[in-house]
Amino acid sequence: MHDFVPEDMINAVVEADSTEALFEMIGHEVPTQVKGAYYVLGGNDEKTIDCVIYDPQKNIVYKRRGSSQGIFVFETSGPGEYSIIFNNRRSKIDLSVTLALHTYEEKEEIKQLSLIHI
Repeated sequence: MHDFVPEDMINAVVEADSTEALFEMIGHEVPTQVKGAYYVLGGNDEKTIDCVIYDPQKNIVYKRRGSSQGIFVFETSGPGEYSIIFNNRRSKIDLSVTLALHTYEEKEEIKQLSLIHI
């Protein structure tokens, strides 16, 4: 991805047969391009994950199934909470996933990503 310099990075363990949800507050009032990437540590054909990203209106802006990595680029639909969902229903083991994200916003010193185990 050209000019991709992540401003946020997080590692999450997605346990076998579970889902992890990450949330990013994005405040852009006008449509703005968001770039990101994720990968499963040691990913291969048996270590894959599903990823879906929802905008604040719960519309899908990115979806990829059964992959150990993904690159996404989408336009914001407005300010609000964007949901990044990782689903580990295919692997029989816990997976460590790294997410890198660039929203082109000025960040405060507080954490912008929150991890919730579902």
